[in-house]
Amino acid sequence: LLLLLLLLLCQPATSVVRFFPEKTLPEANPQTARHFVKPPGASIFNPNITRFSGYRGGCSPTAMDQYDKLQLGDVWWPQYPVLNANATELARCFHDVLRRNYTVVDISNYVPGDTDVCDGSPPASNSVCEYHLIYNPQAIDALQHILGEHFTGMDNGEQDGRYIAFAGQMRHAGSASRELQYLNFNRHFTRMGNDLNNKMMALNSLYFTHAFARTGFYTGIAAEAAQGLPNDQLFYAFLRGAAKQHGVLLWGNASVYNRFSHKECNATTCTTDGTSLALLKRLQYQQLMYGVAFFGFEAFVSDGPAVTPLGRIQQAAQQLVQTASNHGRQSAFGTHVTTVALLQDPASGYTPPRHLYTSDVYRVWGSLPYEASDFWTTGVLQALYPGFADASFFHDETGFTTGTPYGDVLDVLETDAPGWLLQRYSVLVVGAGVRLGRAELAAKLAAYLQAVPAGTVVLTAPAAAQLQLYNLAINGSVAVAANTPVQLTLPGEPARTVVEPLGFVATTLAVPAALPFTVLATAASGTLPLAYSLQPHGTSGGQLVVLATSGVPSQPACALPIPSQVDKPLPQPYPLLQHVTAVVNNTLTSSAAVFSADPELWVISARQNSTGDAVTAVYTVMVSNPTLQQLPLQIQCSIGSVVGHTEVNIDRSESSLPSYFPTGHEHADVGKSSGDGFSAGSTLAGLDLRMFLVTVQENAARVQLSPAGSVPSQPPQGRGAPLLPAGPSISHRGLVDRLALFPTFFQHFDTVLVPVSYVRESSLAQLESDAAAAARQSLRIVVDVAAELNLYPDYRLCRNSAREYNASLQSIANVIRTACAANFSQDFLLSQHRSPENYYSAAQCDEDYLEAVVALAKVAAPLQARLHLTFGLLAKPPGTVEAMVVQLTAARHSSPPGVLFLAFNVAQLVADGATLDSLHKTVYPADVGVMLVAAPATDPFNGGVSSVSAPLAQASPAVQAQVTSLLTFAPHALVLLDAAFPDTSPSAFQDAVFADLQAAKFA
Repeated sequence: LLLLLLLLLCQPATSVVRFFPEKTLPEANPQTARHFVKPPGASIFNPNITRFSGYRGGCSPTAMDQYDKLQLGDVWWPQYPVLNANATELARCFHDVLRRNYTVVDISNYVPGDTDVCDGSPPASNSVCEYHLIYNPQAIDALQHILGEHFTGMDNGEQDGRYIAFAGQMRHAGSASRELQYLNFNRHFTRMGNDLNNKMMALNSLYFTHAFARTGFYTGIAAEAAQGLPNDQLFYAFLRGAAKQHGVLLWGNASVYNRFSHKECNATTCTTDGTSLALLKRLQYQQLMYGVAFFGFEAFVSDGPAVTPLGRIQQAAQQLVQTASNHGRQSAFGTHVTTVALLQDPASGYTPPRHLYTSDVYRVWGSLPYEASDFWTTGVLQALYPGFADASFFHDETGFTTGTPYGDVLDVLETDAPGWLLQRYSVLVVGAGVRLGRAELAAKLAAYLQAVPAGTVVLTAPAAAQLQLYNLAINGSVAVAANTPVQLTLPGEPARTVVEPLGFVATTLAVPAALPFTVLATAASGTLPLAYSLQPHGTSGGQLVVLATSGVPSQPACALPIPSQVDKPLPQPYPLLQHVTAVVNNTLTSSAAVFSADPELWVISARQNSTGDAVTAVYTVMVSNPTLQQLPLQIQCSIGSVVGHTEVNIDRSESSLPSYFPTGHEHADVGKSSGDGFSAGSTLAGLDLRMFLVTVQENAARVQLSPAGSVPSQPPQGRGAPLLPAGPSISHRGLVDRLALFPTFFQHFDTVLVPVSYVRESSLAQLESDAAAAARQSLRIVVDVAAELNLYPDYRLCRNSAREYNASLQSIANVIRTACAANFSQDFLLSQHRSPENYYSAAQCDEDYLEAVVALAKVAAPLQARLHLTFGLLAKPPGTVEAMVVQLTAARHSSPPGVLFLAFNVAQLVADGATLDSLHKTVYPADVGVMLVAAPATDPFNGGVSSVSAPLAQASPAVQAQVTSLLTFAPHALVLLDAAFPDTSPSAFQDAVFADLQAAKFA
């Protein structure tokens, strides 16, 4: 009878759920190879066994002996004063750490803007200060050469929240674009990384996890869970996404503080202030289920030689992890199942509707009011984690964790996530407005829909207009009045009608005739479509759900301005429209849920098996009750049939203590937990959690286990693009900022082409700073001098004016010396220019140019620089490849070896009719150092070539084929995209570069 009931509960639905069954390891991410710091490997943090931290004191052998005896962990989480010891003491300490097999993590207590007197004297007195590791070379040496991988980095602790608290001081903070806000944020944390020697860990207090992980300076990221901070489930949704996207470790922490007070513990009890023991326990097991590398409570796990009640909670978890390992399970919990990815633009600046660091509500970047797209994002998050915005504002701890109607299945990625990662999810939701890289995101979403038959992409009308996916277009809009009925025809549901209480704006979506679709929602008696399901690839591909609105109403649902009050929910002025809620819920029900229960309960599932096929698999399912009331517990699965389950025994000895409960609720009647968790009548007490090992006969028609996908084995090599021009929006920004506004740059390139003016106009200090940043990103820089070799008004290498010739030669030589001295670049593009109109022959100019090249080669040689002589720049001599080779040979005859190479403009080669055969007859491939990629443009009125800098994407397929063929001539040459790309905005520039990437066939 029980087995029959289980089978009935778990009958498969008709739609398909997709997820990746393996752990996403940092070393499997191709970007990790170029990162300045690498996360420790499996020998230090076994991905299947979480380690624990229970000691935050100094380097005291006596205290560490006691830590060992208490068996609270083997991770040491100290503060910066330990680094103030002399070299001898540091060496003794760190060798002792290695002997004990500790790992040193997250050395903390740095606060920017505080005193930098951090030697133990007042006013800091070994408390927080602006500690500068870069001025402590003996500590750096000991950390690097004694601890090595056993040191994971310095602490960036809660600093994203502190930044947002003071973001208003930034110039034009309340009116600057999100892109500039993003750059201001990066500048702040670049300084912090430099102060701390750029080996970092993050303990976030807001959702800016991606901004840190993408730098390549962080080994691990975590959240300061509880405290006065946001919902922890969403914290780790952002953290997981960042860890998977950028190749860093996830670690765990829970704080004894809350908005109102803090908890202290001794050997027998804990105070009733601060975070309840029940919440601390739930947060610990949550993070273990997520697969953190290590976990540690903030404080109070020990009291001298004794373990506190909080410490016993940690010990119980350690024993559970160890028992699983002893029983031969590959992992204590398995791989956390996530089926949904929310995509946020890197510049979105999204923060929760309210938080600790300001009394203002509904702001991004700390100073800009929410827009419709941010309310859309908030609505999607609310559907997955109802009430998440209440975190830290309720004395009963409402909102820190919430019920999960579809399971805890969300990762938050950014829109520059690689395609192989996107294809591991069942549902992709495009969140707050897409500002950077629209064309590339559209291409990745199209590839997802083609490759993932079970996949669903959800877009609002503004996002559809921004991405122009499948040539969808918006043809006007109409205002829809409040109280309008909307008819719904959703898959797997009976037709029904909802009434929209608020007015909204609907757009008219122009769907190409060849694109099959169905309408999911209509108004105006069926004449106004409000939601579509499109199948661009027919039944063999995924579905694209497009809302004909922004997802939210155009009039507020509550009075403005909005107060934020303790112990009261925050009013939501622009909630999801009723029909949009229905569409979102239908999508999540059919394609996101794996295990679920009562919607007020929180369900996390992890798959033990890592095989790539549907099998009889074991899942760990944890269900917890964040409320103070007993709730019914009847776990349901949606991907197959449950054929067995066993409850995992979890110690509950702390539940008898008053400190188990939230402050002021010590006598709450939370009921009791009973039953097997699957049968009717089972219950889960308020604040309690239960864990089960569940065996599921997976239904191959219902579950789709994602393969790893086409993950590149390494970052790109020998590929480059121009630096984003200093256009109107970024006229004062340098190399680092311009690269930040091209978020996918390092997915495609390892080289950037910068104009000579950048070197000439930058100070040595700026170039040195850029060079250090480039080195940390494994970035090669090529300086384009050729663009300014034009006789007049810029550089002149023709002696018809000795003054101009000498000044130009001296200036170029200074550029080479300065760039090399700053370690900024060792590659320079040169070219010849036209001869004067009068009094000086072309032959004389040729001779002068050759002499100048030899002189510059002699400057470059001792600096180990390379000069690339460019052929194929329109209207510049020499006119043939043969003449270019003669020129190179002559220059090399009088120059030091290994300095001079050719740079071919492939567009000119195409225009000249060059072929691989003709080049091989004329040029040695090893003589070519650079291939410049663009397309020739023809003049319709005069015939011939009018430009050799046209975007390759705009050329005919025949020309594109010629270009890609010619690129194979010199396989070891740098390949640089060199078209005249638009400078109207960072997004327009990135879109054009991406189009040429695809045309050049090395996207």
